[in-house]
Amino acid sequence: MKRFFMIVIAAITVAGMIACSQDDPTNKGKGGKKNEAKSVDITIDGDFADWLQDGVTTVSLGEEYAYAGLKTMKVAANKKMLFVYFEYALQREEPTGEEEQGPIQTVAPMVIMVNADGDPTTGCANWLWSKEGCGADLIIASDGGFLNGDAIKDIDDLGVRPYIGENGKDEWKWEDPTEVAQFWANKGEVKAGVATMEMSIERSAANISKGGPIGIGLIIQNGGWATTGVLPVAGQAGVEDLLDVLLP
Repeated sequence: MKRFFMIVIAAITVAGMIACSQDDPTNKGKGGKKNEAKSVDITIDGDFADWLQDGVTTVSLGEEYAYAGLKTMKVAANKKMLFVYFEYALQREEPTGEEEQGPIQTVAPMVIMVNADGDPTTGCANWLWSKEGCGADLIIASDGGFLNGDAIKDIDDLGVRPYIGENGKDEWKWEDPTEVAQFWANKGEVKAGVATMEMSIERSAANISKGGPIGIGLIIQNGGWATTGVLPVAGQAGVEDLLDVLLP
């Protein structure tokens, strides 16, 4: 009988270990099975239904969080492309005179920060994220930003700018941009002043051709180049890490 109980206990222990290894979404491979990235195909067409599939990494803004211009960011990838989705408050020009808010601006400046090697000790720190959770090796940005409204467009001046400052320092020092093709779509359906946008970026052209994990953060600005939206973000700047994304 004693031997029987020992066998049952051993079986339960092994089953528990297997369950934690395979089913725990927080398991990152330390003492168990490493979560595997899923290859995701997104069609950039202004129809956002394909962002509901498995393999999409999502972060949303909490209540009373800082820099609330960005509401939700989603990231997905396949072997060739990186896909980014975000919901944002329509950006406005700075008010003049006694206006409470300025007019809606034509374009909105945007910067994607990328920790391409997954190492927070290399690359640029940034005051918007924690020092231990940033390490941006490059930024992806368009000089003109994106149209702040209904459009489907190929941005031909999208630039990848590798960091050339000192590792771990918050220095805005980047190489001249190397242009990469980017295709993006905005559905143009604005609800309560919030619009939605999706984009695709070729991984090899953006120097993120290797597998993950990588870190991604998004910044949006108004017409006066003031930061109005950040994701990921907490109740104050400098607390959150970049969003961890596994790549297939």
